[in-house]
Amino acid sequence: MNRVRVPPQPVEQGVILSVVNGHLSGQTIVKGKPLPKARSLVLRWAPIGTDGKPGTWTEVGLTNPRAIPVNGLTPGANYAFQLRALGVLGYGDWSEISTRIAV
Repeated sequence: MNRVRVPPQPVEQGVILSVVNGHLSGQTIVKGKPLPKARSLVLRWAPIGTDGKPGTWTEVGLTNPRAIPVNGLTPGANYAFQLRALGVLGYGDWSEISTRIAV
């Protein structure tokens, strides 16, 4: 039986399915799309400044994108969130930015 070996492929772009407020003040729950070829994922978030642009990003590595709690956000502040995957060939592209006002 001949097997054709397929070389590694890049991972897909990250996808955020939803960003919702958590049960605690300053908590947000980010839900991402599982990517089959991902070895791990990186979630990043930043407050959005008065100029409408994200400020300094905070990053966290994770293995399961289904429900990622982000704690310690400032209530009333607007935040940007992005997700990307790490595969055999390196990191995929960042997801589109999702925004949420923390409560």
